[in-house]
Amino acid sequence: LKLRFPDESKLQPAKRDFTVLDTNAQANTFARARQNICGDIFLEFWSPSPSGFPQPLGCYHAYDGTVNEVAIAFEKGNGLVKSTLYEIVLNAKLGQGVTPTDPADGIVQVWSMDDIVHKPTDILEIGKAYPVVSAAALLHRTTDPTFGPNVGTVQDRAEGFEVSSPNVSDTSALLDLTEGSFVATLTGTREGPITGPVGSNGGSI
Repeated sequence: LKLRFPDESKLQPAKRDFTVLDTNAQANTFARARQNICGDIFLEFWSPSPSGFPQPLGCYHAYDGTVNEVAIAFEKGNGLVKSTLYEIVLNAKLGQGVTPTDPADGIVQVWSMDDIVHKPTDILEIGKAYPVVSAAALLHRTTDPTFGPNVGTVQDRAEGFEVSSPNVSDTSALLDLTEGSFVATLTGTREGPITGPVGSNGGSI
């Protein structure tokens, strides 16, 4: 099974740590497919099938200067089954200018391949995925809260999220969230209120 990203300027596959896949010559062919490469790239495999998602023999990734390709290889007789739902999760870096029609050839292509040993170039089926909204709308939907200035404070700050305790005087400093706790102030607008459950009563924040 191959996942192809036809336009690297629109979408690039990334590893678990969010780094974009490189042109690793040690992992770019079926002969170099390894299970640990699957773990480096994919976050989750899932299927409602009683047999679950078939265990990969290994994974590899290739790049020809334009197209990024991530492949999952399976043992003979242990591949995907027809009319079955399979879900694959991985990170990716979204570029500029993505719309429902751009890239024209799909933002992601799924190639179901034949026997990788005897028919390595034979494609059984191709699926193309297109975004349903533009990248800008995807990253900021109209239902998102519209953060506004903290009106009425000493400073008319434009940020809608402010850590108020502990006091961080150096705005360039990083706050360690792995331990302890902090208090933050969220500020919205009438046009984009921040809503959700508050305490036991619920309502708007």
